[in-house]
Amino acid sequence: MLEGVGLPSVFAYGVLVGEVLGPILVLIGWYARVGAGLIAINMLVALALVHSHELFQLSENGALQLELQYFFLFVSVALAFAGPGRFSVNRT
Repeated sequence: MLEGVGLPSVFAYGVLVGEVLGPILVLIGWYARVGAGLIAINMLVALALVHSHELFQLSENGALQLELQYFFLFVSVALAFAGPGRFSVNRT
């Protein structure tokens, strides 16, 4: 999909970082702000490349079609700004 929009295929490793390494960093609380930033960047790219045609569409029951994707994006942005709190491994 990245090559389809003119990006180099090496950027596909960014998906690996954003979907595997980022959540692991958040879960263990080690550089959780960095992990949350990686998740946020990953979600922005996913929204731009995959879901751009359905950004504000509603589902059958009236909820946003991309409610889960927006949830992941906004929670990761909030965690990147607020930090992991007192349960962080390295207190950053």
